[in-house]
Amino acid sequence: PAAVDTVDLAREIQGQVHTDVLRVGVNYDGTSGDDAFTTDFTSTQYYVYTPTGTGTDTVTFYDAATAGNILLTRTKDLTSDKTVNVGKVSGDTHADLYSGTLEVWDTLDTATNKLSSETVNPASASTPDYKQYFEADATNPVTTMYYLKASTSDSLVSRGNGFTLQTDYSFTKDLVVEKTGKVTSDITKVGIDLDEDLTINNNDVYTTDFDTDDEYEVFTVTDSAVDVRYYTGAFTEVLKIDEDFTSAGTYENDVSRLVGEVPVSLASGTVEIEKAGYTDGVCGGSFYAQAYISATPGSASPDYTIYYEADGTTYSLLYCAATGPTNVLAWNFVSDTTGGETETIDVSEISGTVEYTYNGGANSMQVYDDRSSYPGGLLNGLTAGTSISFWTETGAGTPDTYTVYFIESDDTRAPAIDVDEVDLRMADSSNYVSWR
Repeated sequence: PAAVDTVDLAREIQGQVHTDVLRVGVNYDGTSGDDAFTTDFTSTQYYVYTPTGTGTDTVTFYDAATAGNILLTRTKDLTSDKTVNVGKVSGDTHADLYSGTLEVWDTLDTATNKLSSETVNPASASTPDYKQYFEADATNPVTTMYYLKASTSDSLVSRGNGFTLQTDYSFTKDLVVEKTGKVTSDITKVGIDLDEDLTINNNDVYTTDFDTDDEYEVFTVTDSAVDVRYYTGAFTEVLKIDEDFTSAGTYENDVSRLVGEVPVSLASGTVEIEKAGYTDGVCGGSFYAQAYISATPGSASPDYTIYYEADGTTYSLLYCAATGPTNVLAWNFVSDTTGGETETIDVSEISGTVEYTYNGGANSMQVYDDRSSYPGGLLNGLTAGTSISFWTETGAGTPDTYTVYFIESDDTRAPAIDVDEVDLRMADSSNYVSWR
């Protein structure tokens, strides 16, 4: 009698797929090619039955019943039954992603498990610019969050742009916004907080990749109100910039920083930057950016570092003691426009005692680089005639103590300020003036 082969179809591979999938093939014996396949679907449901596999088996999805293009290949252990669902994400992209790649991953940091298998290069000739297929979650395929890894041709990577699938196993994600700029070399991460919830998560996006000029690119969707967040070290936020991505296109934010030395009396204080919309002149109030001063000024350089958008804005800089509601020194500086710069502004102090004939009023101290330039050359106020340091006389014949802070050096100015000696202008409430 003729030999009889027995094939035990012990394994079931099944799942839901996007309608672009027209064939499912399974390789279970370790040789090349599909050992079993199906082109039959009930709506989007498929089933394939095979013998028990080797443990490193493959399930492949095609876009045609015969001789189709591979949309997705997954390695599975077919020593047990498997559910393999397939989703599709597609959309248009910014032109700077053309010739780059788009992948789908299971975590925001795109470091754990890549869910797509095929190389997809966005292109303007395609409609839409990209289509990527991936393995959807076996248990909760349409409620699980998936993430895009978008890489430019020069390997600058955007991670995030999370999404969930619709009931037809598809989602449209148009990455038509490019955020770019130049930052200081200590910036380690740029995040786009689309939902403005203070963290980079869910559908947000970030990059930790910078080119040799410290320039970055991040790609995301249109949105009328977002926060662009900049981080140093192990992702400590140092600056937030409000942005409007209503229209597709390129948006640029360059970032520079101020560093400097301060007197010991400002230990553990703060430095704040104010600008239009963030101005009240009060420490801890409405500020655009804030940084803490070292607890031990002079022990390590610099004593403070504060970051700002390099767009040519005139910023107000406040130096704040650890206690007290107002600043001890205010100063204007004009930012650079290139980004990536480190500017230096150092602060010094003069303190002592003074005795005037008692008049019961408030008296002021002003510091100038040269009394001959008065009212120009003021080093401890925003404009000439603005006094930051006051003292109130306690009574006739009683010496009064004072401390006045001033700018010792500022290389944001042209020409730069770098003073070796200063002139102190003392004025009482009756405007009697004395120079020292």
